[in-house]
Amino acid sequence: MKLIDFLPEHKESFFKMCSDFFSSPAVCHPISREAMEKTFQTALATSPYMRGLIITKEKEVIGYLLLSFTYSNEVGGMVVWIEEIFIQEAHRHKGYGKEVLKWIIDTYKSSVKRFRLEVTDENKAAKKLYEKIGFSDLNYRQMTLEEF
Repeated sequence: MKLIDFLPEHKESFFKMCSDFFSSPAVCHPISREAMEKTFQTALATSPYMRGLIITKEKEVIGYLLLSFTYSNEVGGMVVWIEEIFIQEAHRHKGYGKEVLKWIIDTYKSSVKRFRLEVTDENKAAKKLYEKIGFSDLNYRQMTLEEF
């Protein structure tokens, strides 16, 4: 397995997989193509706030990963938000999700204080994997303000 920072030629693969992800029980609602486009362009611009990667096995695209970076006073340091891990259905249950999580932790553990992610109650397989790796519930209820 290999992770490659987004390149222009990954756009359609990312859009297809992102659409599949946002049509699944892993999320609460779909997103627009415009949001996907902004995310892809931000990743291509090598933003210090996020990173987009394509997951490959040999030369086949099998998924994608989105990370965000923020500071937390609560832990006194940087946080890696694991925004999205998506593995295409044909490649699930083969250990790739675990490999991706291990790569994230190994890559950033020396420079961050926390790894954080979200999971829906319906996404039981992902929750089980995250718990196996060592993630535990953080008992905050999230709230958002999006229309202002």
